[in-house]
Formats: sequence, C-alpha cells, structure tokens
Amino acid sequence: MLRQRHIGAARILLPPAEPARVESRHRPGYKPGAEAIFRSRSSQTQPGRIMATERTFSILKPDATKRNLTGAVNAVIEEAGLRIVGQRRIQMSRAQAETFYEVHKERPFFGELVAFMTSGPVVVQVLEGENAVARYREVMGATNPAQAAEGTIRKKFAQSVGENTVHGSDSAENARIEIAQFFQDGDIAG
Repeated sequence: MLRQRHIGAARILLPPAEPARVESRHRPGYKPGAEAIFRSRSSQTQPGRIMATERTFSILKPDATKRNLTGAVNAVIEEAGLRIVGQRRIQMSRAQAETFYEVHKERPFFGELVAFMTSGPVVVQVLEGENAVARYREVMGATNPAQAAEGTIRKKFAQSVGENTVHGSDSAENARIEIAQFFQDGDIAG
C-alpha cells in the first residue's frame, strides 16, 4: 500500500517504508551496538525524490594532527558535500592499529604503518552523504600525493606516500566494519 505525503498543496504517493537493515560483523575489534543504519532514505532535499545516504569512515593521520590540519581537512570534506556526523580525537593503541590494518599484516610496510599510526593522535570520523564512500575517495585523492588531482586533500596536505594525511574506507561494507571499531551508535549524530 502506498503512503501519502503532503508537501504544500501537492500530494505525493510513496512506496511503503522499508524496515531498516541491520548488519553485524563478528571479527576482532567489533563492538556490539555499533550496527547503525548506514543507508537511509531521505526526501527532504528534493520532494518526491528518494536519495540514498551512505556513511563512510575517515582517519586524519598523525601527520595531519601534528600540523594542526583538522580544521582545513574538515573544510575540504564539508565543501565536497559530506557531513561529519561523528568525530573523535584519539591516541590509537598498537593493538587498535594492528587490528585496523590487519589486511596488510603480510606486507613489508606493516610494522612501519602501525608505528606511524601510533606515533601521535589521530582524528577518527564518520562522514555521511550521497555515495559517501566514492565521494570521499575522490576528495582524498591518490595515495601518492604527487599523482593526486588538484584540490584533493592529499594534493593539498600530504607530505609523502607514507604520510598521506587521511584514510578512507574503500567500500560500504568496510566502512561499516571500520566505523564499528571506533564508534558506537550514540557517538554518531546524523
């Protein structure tokens, strides 16, 4: 059965509301209660249009916090149309860094990466917007700042491939996993 929504004098028929899908990830570092709704439906921007809103995860790395770039990086994120709906400044422990970068455990740079990520404070963030994962990856730019497009975070602020200012999730599924490692539902206000 269609739902009715009145906007001014217009009547819009919408499909029935879908129940929220909640997924959990059972892996090291998973925190119960962190299964937020990562895709929501909104028609507030344009009446009659249903827009998929997605969440992604970001880290401002120690090279960024050391140079007090949090505000400048946040400005680029917000100018790109993404909202910061969760943000915390933390000192990542060795165990957190090893769990977070577990996919790189067999790579030769793993130890150096863990040491770098624990060398100073980081800012962990939840970003929200239309196609947030892909959009934030565009805004970050290429891993190598020399190859990053003009105007991207890494082109503007990164010092090297290793000290490249930010991390961003590479898929919606990884975003859910990464967000759950650092945030609980009550930490996210969106």
